[in-house]
Amino acid sequence: STCRLLSTLLNLTPTYRHYCSDLDHPGVTNKQLRNENDPVSLRYDHKSSAEQNSIDLAWAVLMEDAYSDLRQAIYSTADELKRFRQIV
Repeated sequence: STCRLLSTLLNLTPTYRHYCSDLDHPGVTNKQLRNENDPVSLRYDHKSSAEQNSIDLAWAVLMEDAYSDLRQAIYSTADELKRFRQIV
């Protein structure tokens, strides 16, 4: 239901975002990545490259088989999955 989804998103999204905020962070600024034409910067068109990379890596981990129970707790329909992905 919409209420369940909203409750789940409100509770899990901040935790998920915190988990992935610095995942695989290179230790330099996005500006430095852009100046060096780093592949990560190029992949994300020089826009919040390190952050977008972190979110994508965390998403890939969440999609692994080992986390199927967690995914079921977060969403149960394709629309709920889409909404969760938009929020994070």
